[in-house]
Amino acid sequence: MKRAFQTLFFATAITSSFIVAARADSVPASMWNDSVLCAGEFEFCTPPLAKSFPGTTSASFTSTPPQPAGTASVSATESVSSSPSLSATASASGAATGTAGISFTYYIELTGPSGPVQMTVDTQGSGGSDSQAFVAIADTTTSIQVYVAQTHMGVTYVIDNRNYLEFDVLSNSFSRSDTVNLTEGVIYSVTMDVAVTANSSFPTQTASVDPYFIYPEGYSLDISEGVGNSPSPTPLPAALPLLASGLGAFALTGRRRRRKAVAPNSP
Repeated sequence: MKRAFQTLFFATAITSSFIVAARADSVPASMWNDSVLCAGEFEFCTPPLAKSFPGTTSASFTSTPPQPAGTASVSATESVSSSPSLSATASASGAATGTAGISFTYYIELTGPSGPVQMTVDTQGSGGSDSQAFVAIADTTTSIQVYVAQTHMGVTYVIDNRNYLEFDVLSNSFSRSDTVNLTEGVIYSVTMDVAVTANSSFPTQTASVDPYFIYPEGYSLDISEGVGNSPSPTPLPAALPLLASGLGAFALTGRRRRRKAVAPNSP
């Protein structure tokens, strides 16, 4: 538990903000809140690696005498244009340690008929023994979190409007489809975060998070410029194209047989 809080503190202590240009309407610009990638000796690595957004950044470390033997590698990846997603991984051995963390905030607003709106949140996240991943939606006018899905050091929970929907102390991942009550015309912040720490006790750690919003017909979803809202593609089973072609051939054969059957009655 102590190590995870050290990771979060470290990620917050060396904060870098990267702004993505806002669209012309009232939805604010998105922001890269925190970033930390480091691979070094024991609990420290100096200097931390600067992160470029979006994309993938990685680093590695191998100790040299008289330092204790150890190696570490870290990597972090972000994608925002089609479907916002974050992932981080770290591995370490010996006396080395690796830490990676990213936090990204963007904004959404539902416009349409006034009043309350039920929006579906499809979100997936995964973590490890010494990592965390979460997505949180908050009302910017009240700062109240209306939805949270998080996995942290083997504990997963989901909160909808301050009510626990699920609490699992044996899970390192979540795959959810939940209904969240929002208000038309109100701007909400969406914060995504992943953080991992690897060392001799936890040699490999990974974390990822990927949300997607489904809103009712008659409404539009305004999002911070440059941020998309597309579902993650689901590959078709390998046998499905073969099945489709087989059904097509079967239908074609049946059609030909029907034509032959009615031919004698044709003038």
